[in-house]
Amino acid sequence: MSEKILIDALSQIGLTQYEAKVYLAMQGEEAAPVSRLQRNSGVPSGGVYTALAGLVERGFAELVLGTKKAYRCVPVQQALDNHQRRLEQQIEDMRAESEFKLDIARKAMERVANKQPEPAGDPTNLGIRLVASRHALEFQRNLARESKEALMCVTPPAVPKVSDEQARRERSKFKGTRFLLQTSLLDDPAQRDRFLDHANAMGNVRFAPDLPMRFSVYDRKVVVLEMVEPNGSWQLLIVPNEYMAQTLASTFDRLWASATPAEQIKPETKKRRGA
Repeated sequence: MSEKILIDALSQIGLTQYEAKVYLAMQGEEAAPVSRLQRNSGVPSGGVYTALAGLVERGFAELVLGTKKAYRCVPVQQALDNHQRRLEQQIEDMRAESEFKLDIARKAMERVANKQPEPAGDPTNLGIRLVASRHALEFQRNLARESKEALMCVTPPAVPKVSDEQARRERSKFKGTRFLLQTSLLDDPAQRDRFLDHANAMGNVRFAPDLPMRFSVYDRKVVVLEMVEPNGSWQLLIVPNEYMAQTLASTFDRLWASATPAEQIKPETKKRRGA
């Protein structure tokens, strides 16, 4: 089978042309340096790094730790299994987003049909409400998309909620978003480089010790708090209170001023290499 047919086949399942070429160049390599992959694939130097990051993110390649950065391909069947799981997760995310939007539309249409005001004393008259965890990510994305400024303070435990690739794509959409992450998230050597890579993909991220709590502030008017229950379940509490929002925004600004930008923190692998 010709290389062109193989590249076209990989492109059909979502790989870019560069990713497909680099993946084919990895075949039979235990630990190929970037220079060799660039030479064997014919992909330009700028494109080969982007392709490798995409292959690692998609589960088609692995970074081999050592004195020099090198990569190896994931076996074909495992790579396809990774790809299938990724597609299933995307479908699940789309389903959750669709359910969230349908629920909003359904409630709005019910109010229109009934033509009745909200009951007196209902806290939702003030805009205070809860959002289930399965809808939380999309809800916060929508808030950030509609706001000129979004301030996000993240404390442990925490995991990246979107892929590095998706974070890079969304940076231009959310230019007014700043992320303040607690430094202790980098204490785990196994997760340190993952958090740093994700922080650099998101952009405008700083790390600070002893953050007071996990919260988000949008346009200094709306506060979003994460409500965690003893059993581990959680919801978002939405509070459209400008006084609270401005107080937390001032706290965020003070912590941000003394925090360390993510790009100034060296990954663990680089630190060991230079030791």
